[in-house]
Amino acid sequence: MSMPTIVLLHGWGFDSRIWSRLQAVLTNKHVITIDLAGYGNQANNQTDWQLGPLVEDLITRTPKNAMWVGWSLGGLLALSVALHRPLHIKALMTLATTPCFTQRPGWDAAMDAQSFTNFKQSCQSDSISCIDNFKQLIVLHGDRETKRIIRTHDCNAETPTLLGGLKLLAEIDLRFSLASIQCPTTHLLAENDALVPAKISQSMSHLAPKANTLLIDNASHALPVSHPDVIAQQLDNLIHATH
Repeated sequence: MSMPTIVLLHGWGFDSRIWSRLQAVLTNKHVITIDLAGYGNQANNQTDWQLGPLVEDLITRTPKNAMWVGWSLGGLLALSVALHRPLHIKALMTLATTPCFTQRPGWDAAMDAQSFTNFKQSCQSDSISCIDNFKQLIVLHGDRETKRIIRTHDCNAETPTLLGGLKLLAEIDLRFSLASIQCPTTHLLAENDALVPAKISQSMSHLAPKANTLLIDNASHALPVSHPDVIAQQLDNLIHATH
């Protein structure tokens, strides 16, 4: 069985270093980590933080027929690539990702508009403090080691990059497109996620009936750090589903 390349795509406020624990358990696989425009080793990448340009930028920097793993905002972008270029992605896994981050009519399992506005304003006025608060939020109800690791991550993204990501989170709504994704897909959600409510797992199963949606017990939003073994096992299952 030929093993596909695995592309790892980080979330808002972090860069590809967030994957170090998962990479340590994927040593027998070909893995590449991708920094989003403005983050990590792509700090000088001036791609406009609009969905279309970001999707094209990611496609140009990744091999065809790879398996993608996206965390949070990275998962939302991976879903967008799978929808816009269905032949580019062989299989897809999202971690703690919601197809619609902010509340809409009939979609209350999401951040309310006022809380999101307050968060965006805090990022605009003091992005460093905002990131620190965000770190605390994503490990809420998490284990001590996960909290320690998340605390050590710094963010080199400038405020415009961070605000661009928040703008996308406010705008993107892929709820009614999920069923159109053609490649084998797994969605991993966290029971104690303070950002993506666990109750969306039932909605995800309904919106994407062909995908495999799993809820991880006693997990916070920081799945790449807290549950690398679970992710690796589900990746193996997904690899077998593509053959």
